[in-house]
Amino acid sequence: MKHEKPKLPTFNGDVRKYFIFKADFQHAVESYYSERDAIAILRSCLGPEPSKLVDGISTDLKAAWNYLDQNYGDPRVISDLVTADLERFKAIQPGEDHRFCELVNLVRRSYNILKEVKRPQDIDNTHVISLIERKMPKDDLRVWARHIYVQKLEPSMTNLLRWIDKEMTARLRSGAAVRKTGNLRTSVNALGTGGNDHDSQDANRNKSSGHCYVCKANHYVDQCPRFQTMTPNERWEVVKEQKACFSCLKKGKGHTTANCLRKKECSEKNRDGTVCKRPHHKLLHTENSSPVQVSSLQDKGKALLPVIIGSVKMPSSVDAFTEASVFYDSGAQISMVRSSFAESLCLESKPVKIIITKVGGVEEELATKVYKIPICTVHGKPVQTIQAVGIPQISNEVEEVDTTVLASMFGLVASEDRRKAGPIDLLIGINYSRFHVGETKVKASLVARRSPLG
Repeated sequence: MKHEKPKLPTFNGDVRKYFIFKADFQHAVESYYSERDAIAILRSCLGPEPSKLVDGISTDLKAAWNYLDQNYGDPRVISDLVTADLERFKAIQPGEDHRFCELVNLVRRSYNILKEVKRPQDIDNTHVISLIERKMPKDDLRVWARHIYVQKLEPSMTNLLRWIDKEMTARLRSGAAVRKTGNLRTSVNALGTGGNDHDSQDANRNKSSGHCYVCKANHYVDQCPRFQTMTPNERWEVVKEQKACFSCLKKGKGHTTANCLRKKECSEKNRDGTVCKRPHHKLLHTENSSPVQVSSLQDKGKALLPVIIGSVKMPSSVDAFTEASVFYDSGAQISMVRSSFAESLCLESKPVKIIITKVGGVEEELATKVYKIPICTVHGKPVQTIQAVGIPQISNEVEEVDTTVLASMFGLVASEDRRKAGPIDLLIGINYSRFHVGETKVKASLVARRSPLG
């Protein structure tokens, strides 16, 4: 009996798949072919972009792998991409069991990739686990919290993977009953109640257009739970992306706000008591103000804050940088910058109004700016441009700390621990979670983490 020969592995430039491709190729090809034949086969397995790196190399297989390793084999880049994949995954809404399964597959795949490149610690930490938890619906989060409490488990990645695997299995099994009853539910909905012709036309149009264009369920967009939980600005973006009508939120060929037959004033009240007369749906009402929740907790004891010296590229010159005292705050939902620091660098900005909710529920409206900050390492290597809200002061000034003893505890060179006394210039919140992950070392009650800035 003849069997089909296994196909050769291919690689098209996705760094997440590079290590698996390399291992498969070395196992399937290099063990059976000469170096000259192996490099010819390697060239045929590469996509257009990777193949450019090995052009001109005819016999030196080691040199070819070195070129590929330099461009696709950096574990830190892979770790950043995997974290970004988790960040981009939209939060699951109640009832979206299929998206819960997608999240499980994404987490499992991310863990396996980082385990393959010998960096499982980049995903097995409290910051990434917290990021994954925020993607779950509240009901699932309660079940997970109850599970680790009853079983007396640590909220580690291993325990999380075991739990979500069991949950996915249960949902896949229960999904069979849902698929069997799906046609019955559809036929009942199609019977209707004999309403007026206008409602019947709306129902037919909604059905023909694929139902809700946000969650694909059988309801109108303004009745969509996921759409209702979004902020007004996020709803605007969804409607614009779908090229739908801003008045009735429906889609149709040639249908716009200008020719909408249901067009009417918003009628929502503004903060100053006036009524909005703009011709948009009330779910799109906004006053261009963004709420910002600010809370504080004081402790009489002393703590060593996660502060590091970073560099900010000055727009006035190509090679000009200035030092910034950066504070990592995983409890903050947004990033903030000291206004006087940002203004002194003439950073690109746009005006914005924010509503600060202080302790006790007292609200205060603040007119400020959102700044674009090109953050770099201390050596001038660009990391990322982040957006931060300007505020007069982020925290009290940081005191001078001698970290020589701490550096020796963690086996670090004293110069690697870069921090300085004075005001905090930039606070990076959890909205830029890639800055909060990295190789971690723990000694007693102290933690040292190598972040993208050092």
